[in-house]
Amino acid sequence: MALPSVKQAHVLDALVGLLVVTTLPLAVVVIPNTISVVADLLPAGVSTLAMIRAHGLALPAMLVTVPLAVSALRRFRPASLLVAGLLLLAVAEVAAAGAGSPAVVALLRIGHGVAAGLIVPATFTAVRERPEPARRWLVPLWATTLPLSLLGSQALALWALADASTWQVTLRPYPMLTGAGLVLAAAYTLVRRRAAGGLAEPSPSRRLTTLALIPSTGVAALAVATTFDLGTTVQVIVAAVAVLGLLGVAWFGGKVASFALVVVGLVLFPTAAPMTFLELEGLGGPGLPGLAVAGGIAAATALLVTWYAVRVHVPTGTLAGGGFVVLVGGLCAVRLLVPAESTLSLIVPMALLATGAAAATATALRHTGGDAALFALSLCFPAVLAGFLAGAIIQAIHVRTVRSGDAEALVTAFSGALHLWALIVGVVVVGVLAAGVWRTRRGAPRPLVSAPASSASAGG
Repeated sequence: MALPSVKQAHVLDALVGLLVVTTLPLAVVVIPNTISVVADLLPAGVSTLAMIRAHGLALPAMLVTVPLAVSALRRFRPASLLVAGLLLLAVAEVAAAGAGSPAVVALLRIGHGVAAGLIVPATFTAVRERPEPARRWLVPLWATTLPLSLLGSQALALWALADASTWQVTLRPYPMLTGAGLVLAAAYTLVRRRAAGGLAEPSPSRRLTTLALIPSTGVAALAVATTFDLGTTVQVIVAAVAVLGLLGVAWFGGKVASFALVVVGLVLFPTAAPMTFLELEGLGGPGLPGLAVAGGIAAATALLVTWYAVRVHVPTGTLAGGGFVVLVGGLCAVRLLVPAESTLSLIVPMALLATGAAAATATALRHTGGDAALFALSLCFPAVLAGFLAGAIIQAIHVRTVRSGDAEALVTAFSGALHLWALIVGVVVVGVLAAGVWRTRRGAPRPLVSAPASSASAGG
């Protein structure tokens, strides 16, 4: 009887790993707002602005759903949430064929966001409940896949639109991947019911949900408000309040993981999205194939470094701080090397960004207890949206004076906006790193969210 049990455990570990690499990118690819790329294919009489506004509802819905999904894990297994999220995503993709108005698109994109918000914490909890030694490679895998998904989500979203003949492709970019995810989730559910063992994770507390919902709901509301003409000054204030508020919540959260996930969310997608546009072939870059090669090398580098980092007996703060330093190096490389005319030049900034973010995330989550880790995860996507708001304002200010049709001036404006953003967010990361060092030396106050005693075996 022991042999089948061991085999089931190995099969379950493999299924969890496959779910991570399949469904996390699928969840994160809903973030980009790509409807403007296929605006020429929209029906006559349909407002492009209204479609853009409707299409942008996925991320606000996602970041509000994550803490609610964390709360739902008190009663449901991660497999149930995972299947529910993938089914909702599949239904929304099927319904996309009949979409024709901004109202329908808004409903479908909210469905995308809710589905993604269920998938992310479900996969994380599925990883965390696996016992050692599987957790030693599953945590680095999850913690590397999330930053890489954020880094490549814009490119993946654009890749799906290559040679698009209908604008509804933006609502169902990778239906085959959704189907594969559903099959894997069903298999995982069946095997999980039969397999013995597994490490029971502590149930997330209601206090955690409340703490995470406050910044998530606030940032989502601010983001929706900025889609209306509020003026540049108000938008700058809104973005600054959102970023500072999240950093404040992470500070009082009292865990390295909170800072790590906020920084990763703040840096990666808001930096990668404009960088991806600048590297398209029409603007002189290597295009999506070149980005794919650079991203593949960055992924391999990040995975190897992260896998090694979590196995080294070094204090969590030291390893996470090292990841922050590498992340800052990646932002410096963005300023120096982007826009790039060759794939080779893109490898350096992408590898540094991916490796720094993955190392910081993996080491922080590996040595953080259940509640604190889920709390940190709930802060990541509000940080993505807050960073996107700030980056979009900088971009709008730079592009404002460009004459219509002047491609060279447009590239220059986009480059200037990206370089300024990299400088600003680099200073923020350095500030977070310095604050963390000061906090450690001074003696941190009692965190709002602490690791329960049952998680001590995970290093908490």
